[in-house]
Amino acid sequence: ETMNSYGLRPGIYANKDFLTNKLDLTRFNNYDTWLAHWTYDFNKKSDYNGAYKIWQYSNCGSISGINGCVDLDISYQN
Repeated sequence: ETMNSYGLRPGIYANKDFLTNKLDLTRFNNYDTWLAHWTYDFNKKSDYNGAYKIWQYSNCGSISGINGCVDLDISYQN
């Protein structure tokens, strides 16, 4: 409610198992979902059946200038 009062849309970040087995997503209809389901290849799509706006497909990508693993995500929203 507080975020909405500032014009911000709340979201849920969780992995496939948590979204599928731990949450009643009908209680979060007004929330965007950020799915963490590591296939490690953006061409190998997640088999999660629910809706999501952002997909984290890897937790161990590499970016020039950053030491160590970085998360890799795809946003399906503007």
